Amino acid sequence: MSSWDAIERIARDELKVGDEAIRKWRVRGVARFWRHDLVKADKSGEINEADFDSPPGPRRASSAEQAA
Repeated sequence: MSSWDAIERIARDELKVGDEAIRKWRVRGVARFWRHDLVKADKSGEINEADFDSPPGPRRASSAEQAA
């Protein structure tokens, strides 16, 4: 099971990482600069560090984003 939901949630909510950076991570993998901070902020242990190098690819824009 991928931990990308947790990676994205923690990055966005806890570390205030921008949407564009997260989009790039989904294509290229998590930037090495952020990995330690993500693991440290993951209080519940949801992140599997191996997933940093296994990006799921771009996510389709939500209907709200498409309407904007």
